Amino acid sequence: MSRSERFTDACRATLLILAVFAVGQAIHIRDGEYDGIAIRWIGVALAGTLAAMLLPGLPGREKLLRPATLGGAAAITLAAAACLIQLLRSPPSGWNEWSNDLKLDDERNLLIFRTGLGFAAAAITALFAADLKWWQKGIAVLLVGAMVGLAVVIRVPAFYVLPGDRGIDYDAMPSAAFHALYTAATTSLLMLISRKGRWAISFAAFLVLHLLLGIWMVRSCPNPHIDVYVFQQLGAKALLAGDNPYAVTYPDIYAATDQAQDREVYGKGLSKDGQLAFGFPYPPLSLLLSTAGYFVGGDHRYAQAVAIPLAALLLAFARPGRWGGLAAILLLLTPRAFFIIGRGWTEPFVVLMLALVIFTAYRKPRLLPIALGLFLASKQYLVFAVPLAWLLVPNPRDWKAAVRLIGGALLVAAVVTLPLALWDLKSFWHSTVTVQQVAPFREDALSWLVWWYQRSPIKDVKPEAWIAFAVAIPVLVLALAICPRNPAGFCLAIAAVYLPFIAFNKQAFANYYFFVIGAMVCALSALRPLVEEVQPSPKNCSP
Repeated sequence: MSRSERFTDACRATLLILAVFAVGQAIHIRDGEYDGIAIRWIGVALAGTLAAMLLPGLPGREKLLRPATLGGAAAITLAAAACLIQLLRSPPSGWNEWSNDLKLDDERNLLIFRTGLGFAAAAITALFAADLKWWQKGIAVLLVGAMVGLAVVIRVPAFYVLPGDRGIDYDAMPSAAFHALYTAATTSLLMLISRKGRWAISFAAFLVLHLLLGIWMVRSCPNPHIDVYVFQQLGAKALLAGDNPYAVTYPDIYAATDQAQDREVYGKGLSKDGQLAFGFPYPPLSLLLSTAGYFVGGDHRYAQAVAIPLAALLLAFARPGRWGGLAAILLLLTPRAFFIIGRGWTEPFVVLMLALVIFTAYRKPRLLPIALGLFLASKQYLVFAVPLAWLLVPNPRDWKAAVRLIGGALLVAAVVTLPLALWDLKSFWHSTVTVQQVAPFREDALSWLVWWYQRSPIKDVKPEAWIAFAVAIPVLVLALAICPRNPAGFCLAIAAVYLPFIAFNKQAFANYYFFVIGAMVCALSALRPLVEEVQPSPKNCSP
């Protein structure tokens, strides 16, 4: 890897870290719904992502290289610390009454969650401090203990919390002291175990902890009030019973509720007498994965709880070195990660498949068409990813390689999708495509269209869906022209295209933005800003 490439990667990584943090803050403020401050964070993320994509190759001068690499390391450290503080100071479920599904919210149960986050802080600190001197590690131990203690004792400055509720919670002082000492001691222990460069021990400990906290989230939110949960639970039940999930009907859980009066959830004619006029609304691969979770634990969300740390594992070990693990931490720590699991959205499956693309591109390039096909089959909106997959072919003129890769991926996607789709093609198309086309404009969406609509004097004319395509397609063309032709460039292009596509869409919520965060982290993990490593070039992509 040349000095110039390393310098460019360091600058691009810093911009992506800013974008990841900005999107995470945006969906954290009001659970991914519209808010004036949240939409500004989306603007910051748009600027950071587009700047990372437009960044040309930079000259890697020696006097600039070290500050750039240190800047990337500092940026990812600060972003991880800020995200961890947000998790510690926030409820694990939603902020408001219709998104707070936490049923087991007594102090003893919440203590389990906070203690787990303290262990997470210890594991992350040990991972980041793996190469520091002993006195620097000592300072890190003191800092992480103090950070966790302060995060526990300071009241949550949330969107739905009144100003009078903010400040120092003096009753929480004993709990804060316990968490501070416990975190410092655990950090010291993990540093001793992970010395001499064995960073994977701390990372593995964090992955196990994240999985356990995900399971805790599922068990603490046994029946979330969201249609996504109902679709996947009943869809899995129907499939295991031998029925077609795309042909059966589902209840409208919002009928006769305040939410139904407050906003239009489905298109016209899709809900009648408390029943929905469509079947399972997600692709077959998503159905199969959620069914696995339902079969094993009686709740499809166990599959989502596994998918996120598994995606992080693939990213951490896709390439040699510690950087992939550091990047994956931003996915695991994004402030609404456990909220995404608790609500049961399907985007963790999409992120997992994209991480699999990165892993196979570097470790098992012969399997890249299979991984890419699974990614394309995981969600309906991934049509833009088909032309962007051309970036995985190093030589833009090698049409045979492009056809082998993209054609093979489409074949895999068809093999995964068609058996269930052809069971009842009409019902499948209606449930997965038509329903999305007629979905209404949501005034609570975290979208710039909502920002415009609130200021428009004409309230009878609502923004149309074509606006999102009009914004995304030019970015797609630009990405194909200038993004690096490697896995990092592919994921960067995915993030650069889908962020504006969602931000200017009629429906834009936390789950869609979580996919964008995943794409950004995938791109970030494939960069090499800190260390020079020689990686043999696979046949279908370049490192």
